[in-house]
Formats: sequence, structure tokens, C-alpha cells
Amino acid sequence: MITCPCCRATNTAGPACRRCKADLSLLFDAEQHRAQLMHTACQAWKSGDLSAAHAAALAADQLRHGSDARQLLAVIALRNRDFPAAWAWYSAVSPTPPRREGV
Repeated sequence: MITCPCCRATNTAGPACRRCKADLSLLFDAEQHRAQLMHTACQAWKSGDLSAAHAAALAADQLRHGSDARQLLAVIALRNRDFPAAWAWYSAVSPTPPRREGV
């Protein structure tokens, strides 16, 4: 779902905003590209290619921040035993990260 930057209407289909008729085709293209990157990241994860999974998930998160990409990045960091990065990605997903008592 795309929110129109002009009138703030939510749109599920494009290329024009349902309310103000603004051209949203670039936003829909970017969202489609992000979905492809997430698919690539998941396929790379399943095949065990953590480097490709990380690159694709990071590119997807750069297009639009989302919990799906950040959760995958946290899991990849855990798998690579990069605990500070895993905590950072986890904290970016969680609205209120849990307290780290005794640390």
C-alpha cells in the first residue's frame, strides 16, 4: 500500500492516486523492486549464501525501512555471530527494545 505524498490517500493500485490523480508510478516501481530484493534475500538465505542475503536485505531496507528486512538482517547477523549488529537490527525493529539487565 502506497500513501500519496500529495494528499496522503492510501493506494493499493496505481499508477495514479485514487484521490488526487498524482503520478505514483515511481513509488509503485520502487516498492516492486523492494519486494524483488526481499525475495532474493530469502532465496539466498535458504541456499546458505549469507553474503548475498545480507546485501539484498540491506538494499531492500535502504529503499524502504521495514521490519521484514530488519528482522532478516538481525537473523543474518546472529548467524554470523555478529551480536552487536544483531542487537542493533533487532532494536531497529522493536519499538521499545527490552532492557539489557546486567550488561
